[in-house]
Amino acid sequence: MIISTTAALTLVPMLCSRMLSNKPKTGRLHRAIFDPVEKFLGWISDGYAVIIRWAVTHRKTVIFSALGILLVTMVITLPGMKTEFFPTQDSDRLTVSIELPAGTEQSVTAAFAARIAEDVPEIQILQYSYGQADSDNALASIRENGSNIISMNLAIGSKGTRTRTSSELAEIIRADLLMYPEVKKGSVSEGGGGMGGASSVKLEIYGYDFDQTKDAADLIRERMLETGLFSEVELSRDEYTPEYQVDFDRTKLAL
Repeated sequence: MIISTTAALTLVPMLCSRMLSNKPKTGRLHRAIFDPVEKFLGWISDGYAVIIRWAVTHRKTVIFSALGILLVTMVITLPGMKTEFFPTQDSDRLTVSIELPAGTEQSVTAAFAARIAEDVPEIQILQYSYGQADSDNALASIRENGSNIISMNLAIGSKGTRTRTSSELAEIIRADLLMYPEVKKGSVSEGGGGMGGASSVKLEIYGYDFDQTKDAADLIRERMLETGLFSEVELSRDEYTPEYQVDFDRTKLAL
């Protein structure tokens, strides 16, 4: 940048003073080509000046005319204009989360994870993790984990190296998950679940009774899937985990 600035302030002005002339010589060929062009540009400039002068002196007419044209355009075009959410990008990565029944052994979970990639030959790198996170792994501890939960990252390569899009591959994996009765919950996200992935809608349900809100959520989920407009509907509330509450008799324990 310093060299460019120095040249612009020193070398360029000197070269212009030596090479350019205030009264350039023009021949007949030059005048035959450029004189009509200059006359045409001058005519455009004069017409533009007339329009600007009229617009400045008739400001209200110009403003209300522009608003009227805008309203007419909206009335004509908006009814037939199609809309969408953020456009989906053809990503090179898929993220899969699978939850098997509680209590599933890790060996069974590992064997199931290996079967998922059989129907998708476009997968170049398959990385998955499962099992309970230990206390030293802070990153895994903040995520949902367990011997029955599988987290998968699938690298499918750039869109120039394959014939099927990432959305098509995600639909194939979703269909495969529905074929396995042992899958309790499964989700497939494009692009690692970040921006540019599949468009999504978040619906929150509030109530005073857990059973009623769960029934309402299940009903809405079924209706959304029946429309065919949603490829996947997830419920954030997990099923209730049975537990025992033991109260010890401290008097008898003291004996």
